Amino acid sequence: MKISILIPTIAQEHQIADCLNSVVAQLKNRTDVELIILSGKYEFCISKLNNEQIRIFNHPNKSVLDLRAIGLHLAYGKYVAITEDHCMVNNNWISNIESFLDQNIKSNIIGGNIYNGSQESTWDRANFWMTFNNFLATSKTKSFSPCIANLAIRKNPIVSQHFDAGEFEEYLAQKSKIKKGDNIDNPVFHIQSHGTYKTVVKHFHNGKACVGLIRNKFKGIKFLFKIVKIFILPFWLVFQITGNILLARKDNRLKLLPDTLVILILIISHTIGELAGLLFGAGESPYQLD
Repeated sequence: MKISILIPTIAQEHQIADCLNSVVAQLKNRTDVELIILSGKYEFCISKLNNEQIRIFNHPNKSVLDLRAIGLHLAYGKYVAITEDHCMVNNNWISNIESFLDQNIKSNIIGGNIYNGSQESTWDRANFWMTFNNFLATSKTKSFSPCIANLAIRKNPIVSQHFDAGEFEEYLAQKSKIKKGDNIDNPVFHIQSHGTYKTVVKHFHNGKACVGLIRNKFKGIKFLFKIVKIFILPFWLVFQITGNILLARKDNRLKLLPDTLVILILIISHTIGELAGLLFGAGESPYQLD
């Protein structure tokens, strides 16, 4: 098997139909590509999808972070590509990943651009800018942590180590900066709308889960340094997001005043979540992420 596609989800089948269809359409005439769907809440039925290249694993009461870690070790492919269940991949997504990794044998991790498919609501735009500002087509960042919504890895040597929930994401964030050249022109379209209250809460849970799951790594002086970093985080995010917004406005809509105010609210919510995760652990926050 050459390529494994991972889609972890806690949604129902009909809710992720667009995502699945955009991937399944690219499996035709390919016997060396598999799609792995990992469901942590609702039971998926493989007969409905009717494709031998699709493997479905139902893991009740597992978060998307758990499912992603499980999927990495279930994948048979030489290359493993990952997206989120609310994203639609472009028509050549799989072949673009394959071509780049075949031709660039020293690249173990590659990313791709993210386009906002939910631009009508202020909260949806702010959610996108907060999460994906660093992964836009016009981002000038020279190197950065790859984005889990559009990611591909060379399975070995990365998956030679064991990952628990949240550890793969931490590995990406801390240990595997990718160069600008490895962020290829291979976009996915992010389509997500939570509304006002849920958007704020989701960013709190995101911060709490990300730090809470690796809380045991911060002991002694590392704990104090992490506290300082959390309090610095809002200022850094404002600087980073503002810079990338100014560079990328032509590709994604932005209403400067309302969107900026909402982004500040989400930054504060995420920061409070990280502090709560450090002090009290992840709790149920991982299970609130999609």
